[in-house]
Amino acid sequence: MLDLVCVWQKRHLDMAKELKDLVEQQRASTQLGRTFMDMYEQKDCVTALPKAKKYLSMAMELARVLKANPPVDKVSPSSFVVELVDAYNNLGMLKMVVEEPDVACKLLQQGLALCEEEEVGQTDAARTRLHHNLGRLHLEQRQWDLAMKHILKDIEICQDLPHPQGEAKGLNNLGEVHFKCQRYMDALQCYHRALNIVQKLQDEDHLLSIVQANIEVVQQAMPKMKEFQEALKQHIGLQRKVEAAKGSVSERRLYQQEFKALQSLLAQAHELQAWEQVSIVASPYQLLLTFPCMAGPLVRRISSD
Repeated sequence: MLDLVCVWQKRHLDMAKELKDLVEQQRASTQLGRTFMDMYEQKDCVTALPKAKKYLSMAMELARVLKANPPVDKVSPSSFVVELVDAYNNLGMLKMVVEEPDVACKLLQQGLALCEEEEVGQTDAARTRLHHNLGRLHLEQRQWDLAMKHILKDIEICQDLPHPQGEAKGLNNLGEVHFKCQRYMDALQCYHRALNIVQKLQDEDHLLSIVQANIEVVQQAMPKMKEFQEALKQHIGLQRKVEAAKGSVSERRLYQQEFKALQSLLAQAHELQAWEQVSIVASPYQLLLTFPCMAGPLVRRISSD
């Protein structure tokens, strides 16, 4: 399906070039870049990645040209500020996809800075897209305070617009922050708020299934967290016994017992993403030795539009 979409979007771009219509060239380049980025994410199509970068970069350059020299039928250069802001957002998303968080953050922050310089409305949809992606980026980097800041701003703008779908997506991301920080009741509250919104929307079955799945994940995690907390207490007690037994005949037996218990504890931490808590009993070396990938979250997040 995406292959066919690319064919028609490429034809759109070719026609815009034939007509020397920079506005349509910018629009078509953006669409092509986003489609190739989706192809790379969904199909893991390696050849789609350079094409996504090519067309999204082209869209940014065209947006700069149009902002500096708008067509005569446009009232002011500000008509193309949003297109340039969205270009920063799209390239930032691409860098997130290829796991270059520092570059992604810089591009997204440049988009926000442009919003301030050009006095883009505080409730403009371009701002919410930037805050949404910055929230996701900081969430992936486990920078909870920064993630909360941008996600809450995303939700606030969506409420003001109003944009219920965007609000639901923001609440889903906010729920994930709470989940990752083991604030399960707060996570459930966010997911249920998102669920109430999505249930009123049409043709949002995919979004609905994601929110429902996340609610189920949190409900399953709550009793497991209680078991984990109890195991953590027991392990701390076992560590004290090992320390006290140093040099004695029981030291080796207790050490082996501790190591076995630690493996079980790390497996629980891996499932619950409770790395901060388990780090008090396990060194970074032990964590990486047992789980070198420090695998991703259980809950599912949603990309911005």
